[in-house]
Amino acid sequence: MTDIAEATEIPAGYSFDIDFQLFQSRITFTSPTQLIFAILTGSQAGLSQTVDYQSIPLRPGLFAVSWQEPNHTTVVHLEDFAEGRVHANLTQPDGTFLRLSGTILS
Repeated sequence: MTDIAEATEIPAGYSFDIDFQLFQSRITFTSPTQLIFAILTGSQAGLSQTVDYQSIPLRPGLFAVSWQEPNHTTVVHLEDFAEGRVHANLTQPDGTFLRLSGTILS
């Protein structure tokens, strides 16, 4: 498998953890159209959901990944594997908008 920091697509089966400081999560790309996100620590630890997603390569190792959760939370990640960072924008069902930056742990 190509090193993800140089990849132009995210391979099915690829998984990584993110430390957002408020919580840690794990993203697992199960197919070209579905991923599982799991909250590992924090107030929602134990939450895990499978969602449909879209990934747009912006440059090798940098992807815009977006999905909508069953509760209508919308999520957009800029996943920068070359820099080891994820920048996330989330709109919760009540309209609350969150901006988070985290470190890729694995």
